[in-house]
Amino acid sequence: MTGFVLADITDEQIRAMASQIQTNGFVCLPGLFTPEEVNEAQAQALAMTEEANWEYTGREGSDAFSGAILEELTSREEFSQLCHRLCRHQGIELRDPSTKQVLRCLTGNSGLKHCFYFHYDSFELTALVPILIPSEEPSGDLFMFPNARARRRSYLVNMIEKFLLDRRGAQARIKKRALSHTLRLKLQPGNIYFFNGNRTLHANGEIDPRFIRATMVVHFAETYHDHWIRKLRRGVSNLKT
Repeated sequence: MTGFVLADITDEQIRAMASQIQTNGFVCLPGLFTPEEVNEAQAQALAMTEEANWEYTGREGSDAFSGAILEELTSREEFSQLCHRLCRHQGIELRDPSTKQVLRCLTGNSGLKHCFYFHYDSFELTALVPILIPSEEPSGDLFMFPNARARRRSYLVNMIEKFLLDRRGAQARIKKRALSHTLRLKLQPGNIYFFNGNRTLHANGEIDPRFIRATMVVHFAETYHDHWIRKLRRGVSNLKT
């Protein structure tokens, strides 16, 4: 890996990064991957898309990235420590310092259904790793309302807000506002973007269905890890697998 060496990031740099997340809503580590590593990740995403007949596809969990450069990043102790320190310098109390990886490949008409879905994550910190980003517009920019709410400790309150946000009328109003009054990031493969997923309302923008927008999202520190509903849902999910 080039650019930033995770193990060499000083505590002062971590404080500066955490301050940027608080002030600007995100922080970017540029050039984290070499061109060869980016090409390897892109080849994996392209193969997944071809298997799905050029429609939306995704994978979840560390097993889905076995043997790939994407697994190397999230399995490294330095990455986990970086996430932990970013949270600590923001005063975030960690209930569960584990990670969850999700790889999403948006393309075709089915990919359009996953655009402009504004939501909050149920994890404290989100790391977004762009893999394939279309060179032509629309290219699936990241739309963000940075730190739009206070941290939600109550899982019930979070579920109520999610129900209200998921309503079609609410999503339409948020999209209209987002197109002119929010932070819009153009993503660059090779970089990694950190933001507070539990506090930041966010969505990817529209893509041209002829192209692929592939990203890996790494969620760190589940906010509601100990809640009985979350435990029940995890148990049901494990039974299905």
